[in-house]
Amino acid sequence: MKFTFSCLLILVLCMTKPFEVYSQNSDSTSGKAIKLNIALFSSNKNAAAASLDSFELNKLKEGDFLLRKGYGWISDRIADILNEELRITHCGLLLKTGFAEPHVLHCMSNDKINGIFVESLTSYLKESQHGSLIAVRIKDTERCEAVVLESKRLLAKKVPFDLAFNDADSSSFYCAELFAHVFKNVWGKDLLPEKINIYGMRAIRMRNFLNEALFDIIFNQFEY
Repeated sequence: MKFTFSCLLILVLCMTKPFEVYSQNSDSTSGKAIKLNIALFSSNKNAAAASLDSFELNKLKEGDFLLRKGYGWISDRIADILNEELRITHCGLLLKTGFAEPHVLHCMSNDKINGIFVESLTSYLKESQHGSLIAVRIKDTERCEAVVLESKRLLAKKVPFDLAFNDADSSSFYCAELFAHVFKNVWGKDLLPEKINIYGMRAIRMRNFLNEALFDIIFNQFEY
């Protein structure tokens, strides 16, 4: 994962309040605190990319959500902060109509992209850690088409990435925030209600997508 302004934001937060996530009691010096935080920003550069076998691929439908854990210390740090049973850090919406192969609509920021965009499923998998994919489908399948259309509408608006991770407005989105906004526009209510407070910011928990009252789990590679 390339270093971006969003990465810088997380890095600064981690350096300024190094023990908030892990310990409320510390007699360490600031130098030791920084050393501990740098140790958390580790990634396995030799880790294999994710893949889908034919059985999984054939199960996917347009409007499904593909959850993953990305590469690099930013994804590691996000997973640490969320502190969920399954270390998921990103989500995307599967598209099939109009493409020769499946594509994924999602929101991220790097040196080439800053906001909502669409890329091939093949490309999406290359940035996903092996064994970290989960596919979920909205139980209310009659509204899947509306979810896809609303997501494409926001794509056309070129909404930028939310570097402030502020879900109180709709001028910019991070990955889960995009779909929380889509759901609100389609259903008129928040389908991703569980949040976590991170240094004064509210972040949407990825495990909202695993709420079996609202989503069917199509496959979960963490269980293999």
